[in-house]
Amino acid sequence: MDVLNACVGARIAVNEGEEAIDVCLAIQQMNEEAAQEAAQKERISTLFANIKNLMEKMGWSAEQSMDILSVSDNDRRTLLQLLK
Repeated sequence: MDVLNACVGARIAVNEGEEAIDVCLAIQQMNEEAAQEAAQKERISTLFANIKNLMEKMGWSAEQSMDILSVSDNDRRTLLQLLK
């Protein structure tokens, strides 16, 4: 399983002592993870655009804009990197 995870970038967990894995379940898990990552990227992209708009239109700093939008600390770190 380590080889599959490394080759396709999957993060399929296998319990210790398990000799087989349900391939359909593994594919479903990969699809769910990909959908979550896409949703996360879209959410960050939308927040980024909203912050940029507030900064440009209202003259606010990035921090002020994120405060108004109630951006989480984790997302702030990501967005501050993108705003540099």
